[in-house]
Amino acid sequence: AFIYGSQARDEAKSASDVDLMVIGEAGFGETVAAIGQAQVVLGREINPTVYSPEEFRVKAHKGHHFVRSVLDGPKLFLIGDTDELGRLAS
Repeated sequence: AFIYGSQARDEAKSASDVDLMVIGEAGFGETVAAIGQAQVVLGREINPTVYSPEEFRVKAHKGHHFVRSVLDGPKLFLIGDTDELGRLAS
């Protein structure tokens, strides 16, 4: 799990949301439920993108534009690290 987008680029404004990428076995609904309290505490909307490891791997291999741009951009890791993300993408 990592944050990407304006928050990771250190370009966030006061109204900016938080873009969150979750790669794992959790589903979208489960992820949304888990981040509810964090949205309240942060006072910002958190927009999760959720992929299973296989779905993420396929999109990365096919050069999916969104996945490639996220992979190429800065990230703030919450769980895992650059090496683990590289393994998931390969």
